[in-house]
Amino acid sequence: MFENLSKYDWLIDNLRNIDKLSESEIEEFEEKLRKLDSLPKYVCKEYKEEITSLIKQWLLSSNVSETQWRFINNYTIITSNLDICGVIDDVVEEILSSDNMLTEKEIRTLREIMGNWDSLEYHPDNSLMRSLAYYYENKPLSKLNCTAPIAKGKNCYVKCNVYQVQQRSSQGRRFYDYRNGVRCTLYIFDKSIELVGDNGHIVVLLDNIIDISLIEGRPGEDFVPLLSITPKNCANIYIDGEGMYGEGYADLAEIYGTVKQLINKQPDNNDLAASHIEEVEEKVAPEETPIEPTLKHQSVQQNSQKDFTESPIYLQPWIGADYEYGINGHKVLVLGASHYAQPEEWNPEFTIQMVRDYYLNMEVEREPWMRTYTKFERALAGYEVPITERNALWDKFMFWNFIQEPMNGPNKSQPSDDAIYRGQDAFLEILSTYQPDRIIVWGDGLYGWLPDRGQQGDTIKLQEPWKDGKFYEIETWEYPLPNGLVCKVLPIKHPARDFAWDYYHLFIKQLLL
Repeated sequence: MFENLSKYDWLIDNLRNIDKLSESEIEEFEEKLRKLDSLPKYVCKEYKEEITSLIKQWLLSSNVSETQWRFINNYTIITSNLDICGVIDDVVEEILSSDNMLTEKEIRTLREIMGNWDSLEYHPDNSLMRSLAYYYENKPLSKLNCTAPIAKGKNCYVKCNVYQVQQRSSQGRRFYDYRNGVRCTLYIFDKSIELVGDNGHIVVLLDNIIDISLIEGRPGEDFVPLLSITPKNCANIYIDGEGMYGEGYADLAEIYGTVKQLINKQPDNNDLAASHIEEVEEKVAPEETPIEPTLKHQSVQQNSQKDFTESPIYLQPWIGADYEYGINGHKVLVLGASHYAQPEEWNPEFTIQMVRDYYLNMEVEREPWMRTYTKFERALAGYEVPITERNALWDKFMFWNFIQEPMNGPNKSQPSDDAIYRGQDAFLEILSTYQPDRIIVWGDGLYGWLPDRGQQGDTIKLQEPWKDGKFYEIETWEYPLPNGLVCKVLPIKHPARDFAWDYYHLFIKQLLL
């Protein structure tokens, strides 16, 4: 009946003995897989039962090898008609059905499953995350060997990369702004959760947390869970795991469970100590209406009541040594939004210090927030800038942040209206004093905060199609300068997250011609 079936005997033979193959045999096997556009239906039908049985066996063994994961991933792509997702469901259900505490091996298997599939898509009740969270809430705390300066003298239990996400509103609808999330490193200590990222250092004391929960956000139709932290007298903090699916979800479960366990040990949190993960319901975020980031034509208007007797510029800009010579003869201002900082750290040279003493100082340990600057460098230069060229590149432009106060403390997840108005005044003074004729703005939200003066500029259009074959464009804005020139403003996506630097380089290149 299957006269050509023998042609595929190598497939099942290698699968049965995959852990016995040498590295060269594995490479040869994977090469043969890559050459298969698809498997005939009769082959899939004949081998489906055995292959899926073996995959299930591997997963339940809680000891899946790298080789096996590579095969599963390749096989899933090649044989999309096979019900691999059903196998995943069976494995997860079997692991979670036990009334006993999950073992370390089972935890590792669940994390691997989450890291290799969009597993939560098949668990809309979030049972997998909840089980992991319950495990971390009850497992004995173990200290990490964390060498980061921030951990000095403190017991560290969790260190992972996450994104801090803002909740915003648009046309009366609240949403989570995943697109502009800020990448940072999250640490959990005995007394605090601390976030170190592009916007500085945020500290949340555990005894100030009045609620922590796993919530469900829905940008479009996607299922995207978040961790919500509600401190006393402060706006909620929303945490997204690194990556769209997978390991990032497991990290959220570990953060939640670890914090719950530590809070239970705090003497002044009886309400939280009495709570249990199974009692936490998926919920929408609390009512709040942060400032809506908008496009330029919807910009925040000037405040007619403000009365600044002193210069509105508090933060002094980083000015490269060759700023006056610029890039292709253009004086360029790179405009960020704000810094996160503690009050005792805040001073007029904070921006200068962040660039000079930290980012450009190669003797300082590299922190996650620095990647934002690195990605922008690539967008500006059009290539991965070597360390030896970094200082010379930064000498060619000016860098400044719009908001003139630290974004930390009560109600500082978003700047106040007054902070934006003062930023607008400071921005106009920067234009008058330094007269840049090109500005690159980090993020549409910041672009919407700029003063509503000047006029709409020419749209910058790609001269050739992007990788997907489409032609894209970005609007610009123009401000008149005292010297008679025109300053052209280009908004780009914030480089902190999911930033295609080679894409934005094409627009920046045209801006600076």
